[in-house]
Amino acid sequence: MIIISAELAGEIIRYARKTSLLRSEHGLPYIFLSKRENFRASMINPSDFLVKLDALAEKYDLRDDDGETWHFTARQYRKTLAVTLIENGGTVEELAYLLGHLSYSTACQYYAEVRKKKLAEMNAGFFKHKFELLLSPEQLSQFNEEERHLLYVDFCLNTRRVEFGHCIKKLADGGCNSRGSLVNCVNCKNLCTGIKYLPYWKPLLQEQEKIVDELLRIYWQNGISGYHDFKEYRQEQNLLDGYRSIVAAIEREGS
Repeated sequence: MIIISAELAGEIIRYARKTSLLRSEHGLPYIFLSKRENFRASMINPSDFLVKLDALAEKYDLRDDDGETWHFTARQYRKTLAVTLIENGGTVEELAYLLGHLSYSTACQYYAEVRKKKLAEMNAGFFKHKFELLLSPEQLSQFNEEERHLLYVDFCLNTRRVEFGHCIKKLADGGCNSRGSLVNCVNCKNLCTGIKYLPYWKPLLQEQEKIVDELLRIYWQNGISGYHDFKEYRQEQNLLDGYRSIVAAIEREGS
């Protein structure tokens, strides 16, 4: 005996009424019947049902954790029942009774597996929420679950703190190669910043625009051409491009 929804119960009742004459004609007690032409009616073969499910998995390209085409087995009925029961507050005793387990230890294994998956889902959601104001989805996708956990700890301890953000370079990739440069983190792909830093980035952008404009004014007043190759101009223009890129990215993420 299992608990089913009223909707499902109604469907079963309607089907039972529809096939009542067929059951009576062939003296069969089964609810779900199959009748092919020139063949005696019989109970629906579960293997036929599995074949249809596999065909649907093939049609819609459903895959398991290993990337293989998903294959349904009759045992997954039991697992679906177990997971649904646990997620709705069922006890170990109820699970053992409904699945016919002789001991509670087997039912506890289901609980452990479901709890592990739920914790993984909660962790993924937790870290996504904590990082969403700093990391873009593209940046976050570079880290697996364990790396995200360690990264979050580093963020909390401020061990990855840099000017106006955090550094997300993986420790396995070695030390930083940009800290000694003139622009430091501004043009670095590993810079992790966010909407809360926008009030700092905008004044920097505006100030840098003034610096580049002043350089251009001086070049123009002195009749200097070919300044695009000047080191001082390249440095200031690169810094300006970096500020523009950051402000644009932050505004895009915040919109």
